[in-house]
Amino acid sequence: MNDPNGRDPAFRESPRPESPARVAASHGSVVLIESDPEDVRRLSAAFTQEGYPGSLEVLNDGEESLAYFSGLGKYEDRLRYPLPSAIVCDLHLPGMSGFDVLAWIRERPLLVTIPVHVLTHSRQPQDIQRAFALGARGCLTKPVTQERYAELVRAVTCREDVKEKSPLAGAKRILVGSSSESAKISAHHKYRVRIGKKWYEGAFSKRWFGWNFDGIEPSGMQLNLLDEVFELPKAKVRKGWISRPRPS
Repeated sequence: MNDPNGRDPAFRESPRPESPARVAASHGSVVLIESDPEDVRRLSAAFTQEGYPGSLEVLNDGEESLAYFSGLGKYEDRLRYPLPSAIVCDLHLPGMSGFDVLAWIRERPLLVTIPVHVLTHSRQPQDIQRAFALGARGCLTKPVTQERYAELVRAVTCREDVKEKSPLAGAKRILVGSSSESAKISAHHKYRVRIGKKWYEGAFSKRWFGWNFDGIEPSGMQLNLLDEVFELPKAKVRKGWISRPRPS
């Protein structure tokens, strides 16, 4: 996928700081790599229902996604096909698998910082752990309800203009995606988490796939789908305590 000069085409064709139009385009796009027409339809509907103002580019297999990210063929025009601000990828694609796509992205410095959320039919812990090891930001197991698709859209988007600071004096930040940091989470403490621009308070419970934040109705959310996590100081979860969203 390299050009004759040995440079990565994704880097060569990437948005340039001196071009505001290019930068704006890249910050307003999401790439969906999915071969199932029904899942494409439902996820597209979720982006529409959530009022996402950016573009959603649908790619049907791994090979096409590599061409898109490398700026090859019709994807050479980065104004029309910008590098995305987020990626949603099915792990079980025809031909090149989603695992292969994750591994390929991980080897490219320009792309590795783009958050990738994966979808899978597999309920095998080793598959989900493999996806996380390859850099996945979050994982949803199919079949997925429309509400869960909407939660995924909210996690994938609305990331701009959020200040990176503790929401409460004395709160301790947990680095999402770090296994050593995740080990510090306890079911006996209260946490404040951010999804997009909204804050929620609640507790975590241990599930077979890892920690699940129970402060979001109806069924909670996996740790790796959260944008930020803070452990609140000197607070224990009261029995029967019900979380409420913090006013935005």
